[in-house]
Amino acid sequence: LVSGTWGIYPAFVIDALTFLVSAVFISRIRLKPHDSPEHSRSFSAFFRQYVEGLEFLSKNRQVLVTACHKAMVALLAGSTFEIVEVAISERVFSIGVGGGISLGLMFMMTGLGSGIGPIIARNITGDKTRALRFAILIGYVMISIGYLIVMPLFTFGTTLFGILFRGLGGGIVWTFSTQLLLQQAPRHISGRIFATEFALFTLTGAIGALIVGRALDAFGIQTILLGLATLILVPGALWFFWISRQNVISNARL
Repeated sequence: LVSGTWGIYPAFVIDALTFLVSAVFISRIRLKPHDSPEHSRSFSAFFRQYVEGLEFLSKNRQVLVTACHKAMVALLAGSTFEIVEVAISERVFSIGVGGGISLGLMFMMTGLGSGIGPIIARNITGDKTRALRFAILIGYVMISIGYLIVMPLFTFGTTLFGILFRGLGGGIVWTFSTQLLLQQAPRHISGRIFATEFALFTLTGAIGALIVGRALDAFGIQTILLGLATLILVPGALWFFWISRQNVISNARL
């Protein structure tokens, strides 16, 4: 919104200030060190510890599968959709300098949906593992529906609503997968698990952005949105089969 009204340079300044404000809040966090006597800061120790984290993931498939959710969101609903939003603000609904206001409003709706979606869903699921898993499945479906609402590009209002709905689903998948990891991963190795999760998120986000960026040069925006709406259901379907299998195993043990 700032860039669309006053240009990119004031937007950069305000953006930088928000990071400073965030740093002030983070600096108030107090953590007690819990290093073991055998703790080492050498590169070999770092490499060995990270490999131990990868070995843990390979032996604990439930944690591994859960850690892949953010990667799927990044690949099919993260930076990929941000590129589509830029195209929409330039070619379809251009408001403000270079479409900056329309792009800012679309980003705002994504953030709003991502924020309130998990809060609403959390009041329903609580901390129950099965409920959290099922909510993630619903989140994938909501992302797909959000894409389909955006796809016709009827009006800017309906486009914003579709983006909001997509944000609701994406926020649920993101937040609840994190909650499941916090419940499943042992504390002494959780840092390495989250590091691997974010590495996958960054990698798949870059791959998805590259593919969609090239695809926009060959296909229309609506075709890309239809493709994303379809493909996001693939990890959702795989997750459905996975949690169904886990529920069968759990029931068999009772």
